[in-house]
Amino acid sequence: MTVLRNRTPVVMLFSFLLFFSFACVQTGPKEGTNAEMETWDLRITGEAKGTSSMFIWQSKSEENLYYVKAEFNARIREDKYGGGEVACQGSGEIRNHHFSGTFSGSAAMRDYDEIGPVSVFVDAQGTFTSLQGSGTWKATHQDGYLEGKWSAKRVK
Repeated sequence: MTVLRNRTPVVMLFSFLLFFSFACVQTGPKEGTNAEMETWDLRITGEAKGTSSMFIWQSKSEENLYYVKAEFNARIREDKYGGGEVACQGSGEIRNHHFSGTFSGSAAMRDYDEIGPVSVFVDAQGTFTSLQGSGTWKATHQDGYLEGKWSAKRVK
């Protein structure tokens, strides 16, 4: 009987630790990790055209909040600043199906060949459903702007 009494605290401690070790296990990825990240095809039209991928994942703290990251290269129309290329990267949020994002990068435009690439800042707005999204974008630079539309479709 004394052997059993000596082991009772050990058994209780072991049971306590076993129970709480399972209770403390993380049930999902940490905020900002890509474990539940979705890939979307991005299409840019208007005064610059291009395609790319964008990545979307849900917030762990808010049900109707999603985070977006994207990088894209687009070809600028010939009738805008002589044509050229723009490359940007940035992020945004989808809250209650409304998207708002900001991107920055540089543009090499033929009309600016003598000064080199110019900085570009892009504002994008739109809406998303579970399978697609669409909206508008406007890129500003030192002497003006470019604008157009974007669309996205969920890949996985």
